[in-house]
Amino acid sequence: MYRALRVEAGRLRQEQGKTLDEIAAALGVAKSTVSGWVRDIELTPAQIATINVNRRIYGNQQRGAEVNRERARELRLKQQSAGRLKAREGRPLHMAGCMMYWAEGARKEMVFIFQILTRLCT
Repeated sequence: MYRALRVEAGRLRQEQGKTLDEIAAALGVAKSTVSGWVRDIELTPAQIATINVNRRIYGNQQRGAEVNRERARELRLKQQSAGRLKAREGRPLHMAGCMMYWAEGARKEMVFIFQILTRLCT
């Protein structure tokens, strides 16, 4: 049953550009459920324009999301640049930390490991 509802939700979103509220009401499921089902479907510019006309808040959400994406991008580029400068210093402790971070892939664990390495090397 849910599979058929999920397929229908995808069709409504992709073909008709329906909002999450509209799809949830049509299918009788929660908006959060619909959101999970259709989150990977991108709307066309025409569909977004239609939604913007019908729901002013959607346009505001889109603009807010764009601002957040741009801020995150700028921060990421700034941090990458700082990291590259640090890497050029060639400090053994920094290189060891980078290698461990790359191998481990977890930021929280690396903070702990970095603290231990710092204490050992000072």
